[in-house]
Amino acid sequence: MHQDSTLDYQAIFNTLPGNFLVLQPNPPLFTILAISDSLLQITNQERHNVVGKSVFEAYPENPDDSTSSGPSRMRDYLQKTLQEKKIDQVPLVRYDVPNTESAFEARYWSADSRPVLDAAGNVAYILHTAIDITQQVTAQKQLEDQKGYLQSAVDIADLGTFKVDIANDTGTYSEAAREWFDFDSLRKPMADIFSKLHPEDAERVTKVIADSLQSEERGRHDITYRLESSGDQGVRHLRSIGKTMFAEGKPHSIIGIIQDVTPQVSSQKKLLESESRFRNLLKQAPVAIALTRGQDMVIENVNGPMLRIMYKETEEEVIGKKLVEALPEVRDQPILQLVLDVLKTGEPFKGSEVPVSLREGGSVEQHYFNVSYTPLIEEGIVTGVIHTAIDVTEQVLVRKKAEESQEALKRFKFMADQARDAFILMREDGSFAYLNPKALEAWDYKKEEAENIRVPDVDPVYQEELFSQLFARAQQETIPQFETLHKKKNGQIYPVEVTVVGLKLDGEPHLFALARDITERKRNEAALELKNNQLTRINNDLDNFIYTASHDLKAPIFNIEGLLSLLSDEFSTGGVQEDESRQIIDLMQQSVERFKKTIESLTDVVRLQQENEEETVLI
Repeated sequence: MHQDSTLDYQAIFNTLPGNFLVLQPNPPLFTILAISDSLLQITNQERHNVVGKSVFEAYPENPDDSTSSGPSRMRDYLQKTLQEKKIDQVPLVRYDVPNTESAFEARYWSADSRPVLDAAGNVAYILHTAIDITQQVTAQKQLEDQKGYLQSAVDIADLGTFKVDIANDTGTYSEAAREWFDFDSLRKPMADIFSKLHPEDAERVTKVIADSLQSEERGRHDITYRLESSGDQGVRHLRSIGKTMFAEGKPHSIIGIIQDVTPQVSSQKKLLESESRFRNLLKQAPVAIALTRGQDMVIENVNGPMLRIMYKETEEEVIGKKLVEALPEVRDQPILQLVLDVLKTGEPFKGSEVPVSLREGGSVEQHYFNVSYTPLIEEGIVTGVIHTAIDVTEQVLVRKKAEESQEALKRFKFMADQARDAFILMREDGSFAYLNPKALEAWDYKKEEAENIRVPDVDPVYQEELFSQLFARAQQETIPQFETLHKKKNGQIYPVEVTVVGLKLDGEPHLFALARDITERKRNEAALELKNNQLTRINNDLDNFIYTASHDLKAPIFNIEGLLSLLSDEFSTGGVQEDESRQIIDLMQQSVERFKKTIESLTDVVRLQQENEEETVLI
């Protein structure tokens, strides 16, 4: 067989299935003499752009990462290989390379440098081999991050963890769980663990765990139990959520988390103890409150504000009905799932500006509510949910409009410029981002002067600390309308009625306020109160006058009546001419009768007025 005695070593080297460099031992350059096709491909290079150049010129340092150490570390181990004339290995080094768009990408490598010696034992070449392990390093980092996130979540939630080795009948607990069980070590036999359970709960817990060992379908458990009282600590309530792990159909371990729910259970007990009082107070509460029972969320109690939110007129329209029957429009809305989650987990939920679409008349309109859902727990079981809601639709819509866009802000400013009330937009430090002409006019400042004033300069009530508290509250909740005082540039103070709402503009929190001068209203109220007081006194004086007049008039009438009677007797004896006098007497008698009736009627009117008249209502 004919065999070619010459081999193209260059071609063979270029096509080797690996990432290789042949470097000239000329520090500090270490010129590239040859490079494999594979390394060219993964580093996005062409052979003519790298061969003949220093390896640090062909593969420079990442200018955007000051922490990059790849080139310096490579120079160190190439120098070491050259000096010691033996292989130098680097298990992990970050050496970034540019991609096809000339942007540097983070790359991780495992590399070694081998000296190639000549006949005299000197280093003729350095063969550098690199393995791209970026995917492995990235995956490991992601795994470590996930473990870190999980541990952080466990720590934040104040959870304990456990693992039960079924074969060894031993449980391993985290530090938090060890403290709750008052163990002296993190690993304990299951008998020791069960001995810590409250006697009334031990049998129930044992049954739940035994059931979870039967099959993978029944392998998950979620149970709340008590620990035996220890000293002054009282009874501790724990919630255990875990899953039994199976292999080839057989259980081998149970893993899960433990949560100390003692505060929640104690709160629920207190809530149950005061349930009667709650039901009475519920009717009088200014916020909307309702109580639902069971997984079907049957409405058991509801107060007036909640009825108004639901657009219902009477309790009979909702009491005893499922929530989705009373409000069918919420059936497919996220808010329903929030309540179901509270029923399932036993964890309360609070939400701000939660959107809910409600039917008002013939149309469904979107509203926004600050809601709170508190689980009602009886004997360790969630039996219902207490719903509270505050309608913040108006505030949300105002804020959304203010946040829409710069064009919307321009329209807002135009509207504000024409407004009859003061429009004020404040930053967190109390300075003013915007004041409409009415505000400047009310405080008697020019626009350029207002750039140097802050809230404490114009409001003697809301100084630094109080304003900061108001600003923070407005970003989290709805602030009811309130009254305060404003101060003009000349020091004159006047009362105002203020409505505020927290909002964000360009990502920064702001406080918007509408201030109305109520000086005239206060003056009118004072004048009206004075008028009412005067009217009340006049009415009392009139009543006294009528009574006095009626009393004073009765006496002379009785005298006239007596004289007439005497005159009549004279007539009856024949002592006086009867014809004309009798007629006069009759007329006088009739007048007296009418006078008496008038006085009696007037007296009756006053008496009835005093008996039936309610307390005077001020205008």
